[in-house]
Amino acid sequence: MIKIVLAGIWGCAVVMASSYGFTYWQTQHGKVSGSEEAPGGTEYKKVRPLSVPVLSDGVIQGYIVVQFVYKADTKTANDASVPLEIYLLDEAFRLIYSDEALKFRHTERYDLARLTKTLTEKLKVRLNGDLVKEVLVDQFNYVSKTDVRK
Repeated sequence: MIKIVLAGIWGCAVVMASSYGFTYWQTQHGKVSGSEEAPGGTEYKKVRPLSVPVLSDGVIQGYIVVQFVYKADTKTANDASVPLEIYLLDEAFRLIYSDEALKFRHTERYDLARLTKTLTEKLKVRLNGDLVKEVLVDQFNYVSKTDVRK
């Protein structure tokens, strides 16, 4: 009987010691990685999906659904009076909506490199600086009008 009680106490002690050790290691590891991060570093932020209608002969044929990720300075992005996401979505909507080269039946041939480069340049001009370092495409899809639920 005493052996069972001692084995139970020993098991509890091992579990408590390992939990304490793991927690201590995790908190110390978190401090090291947090201190390595530069205060003026850059970060990637994902924006909400954007839906752009595609018109043909004055009728909506479908929607281009696109989602972007942008790279910006951490300090600058946090200090901006208006979120950079709003400017990115506005410029993207204007660019995609007015692009005559976009064929809604052949979106796989759309030049995404040109789109992201143009968006980055337009944001630099509009924001009067290099706030947005890079724009990346996370998703680019075409949804026909018949596929949209009513």
